[in-house]
Amino acid sequence: MATVTIDQANRFGDELYRCRTRRRLSQLDLAARAGTTQRYVSYVERGPSAPGRAMAIRLAEPLELSLRERNELLLAAGYAPIYPRTSLDDPPLPSVRDARIGGTGRWVGPVFIPGASHAQRPGGGPTSSCALWNGRW
Repeated sequence: MATVTIDQANRFGDELYRCRTRRRLSQLDLAARAGTTQRYVSYVERGPSAPGRAMAIRLAEPLELSLRERNELLLAAGYAPIYPRTSLDDPPLPSVRDARIGGTGRWVGPVFIPGASHAQRPGGGPTSSCALWNGRW
């Protein structure tokens, strides 16, 4: 079992408080969503209580933090990050990027296009947003 120092617990509590208030959640709301008590959230934020790894993850989920922010919260609690960091240049991502762009320059499926009422066909003529959604040009 990992040992968490008082400084790490206070750092986690400070980060948790910052994330919670930025999302305008009360301690009670966060506790209800994380399946714990308001008293425990208060203890964690003030520092007398240090969360375990699983509880740190449970407290991060209702805050809808990005994976990077969840890793930072885990580090603040004294635990190793669990979510991998990937670069946009990593091998699995070019295929996703190509599919989104169209790779061959062709339309690849129904997508949300802002201002679709003003969209144009690949050949040049205007089309309706319904035609874009249904895959008809």
